[in-house]
Amino acid sequence: MSCEKNPETLTFTRMKIANWILAVLFALFAVVQYNDPDALLWVLLYGLVAAVAVGAALGRHNAWGTGVLTAAYLLGVFYLAPSVLEWLSSDASLITGMSAERMYVEESRECLGLLMAAVALGFFFWQARRVEAMSRL
Repeated sequence: MSCEKNPETLTFTRMKIANWILAVLFALFAVVQYNDPDALLWVLLYGLVAAVAVGAALGRHNAWGTGVLTAAYLLGVFYLAPSVLEWLSSDASLITGMSAERMYVEESRECLGLLMAAVALGFFFWQARRVEAMSRL
């Protein structure tokens, strides 16, 4: 028996572990939204990423669907980007409470959440494309 490990098997195992970690993280992100004013929206947004992560961990990849989700989340990031610019030019902290005068603080947090979700979805998209390419060999 050889002591050498197959790099492809190691990569697959690492991806699977990363997918499960992301699934748990985004499920937790969804759970802590319970007291948010727009909780349903964020539970759905984070829950969808968690579901895609579970699918990827189980080997169920869908490049087209994941690509569409990534693009949609990125559109949300670009929509909220002006609030981030406003926050960067202010002296407010992202930890401060919500107020009508500083909506840019809440929208900056939301932008950051969407950006994290879009990066995770981009990772799943990349995996799906990789699996598709390997299956054509």
